[in-house]
Amino acid sequence: DRTQRQKEAAAQDGSDVLSGLDAFTLSYKVEWPLNIILSRKTLTKYRWLFRHLFSYKVAERELGGAWLCHCGTKSFSVLQAFSLDFSLRARMLHFMQSLQHYLLIDVVEHCWHIFQENMRTASTVEEVLRIHDKLLDSCIKLFLLNDPHLLKMLTRT
Repeated sequence: DRTQRQKEAAAQDGSDVLSGLDAFTLSYKVEWPLNIILSRKTLTKYRWLFRHLFSYKVAERELGGAWLCHCGTKSFSVLQAFSLDFSLRARMLHFMQSLQHYLLIDVVEHCWHIFQENMRTASTVEEVLRIHDKLLDSCIKLFLLNDPHLLKMLTRT
């Protein structure tokens, strides 16, 4: 354990400072018998997926805030000077909304339907585990989180 003085020194040089977004995480205590299905590894996969969805929602919200700021400048005679900024912000917001739609509707919902179909035929706990793990792995793959180069770009601040 680090002393309070070490924590304060680290906070001053910025090496251990986390933003609220970086520190935000979901946790769930799983009791028996659900801990058979929702293992620590499985919960980590869920946390990873939800964290990315949350970060995209935060980015969308920030772009929405930028839109509000842009709306405030319409009363000034600077509309022409900021037209490229307005256009870029609008395209970025549209991209974030489209990305979220793709991830939630085309990926998660599609994988969920496949999961439900496969669960109808499951007869053992091992099959349930395999089908559930396949659901999460499919989502991770379609979220493009299994490529280290893309993941590094997504998590870059």
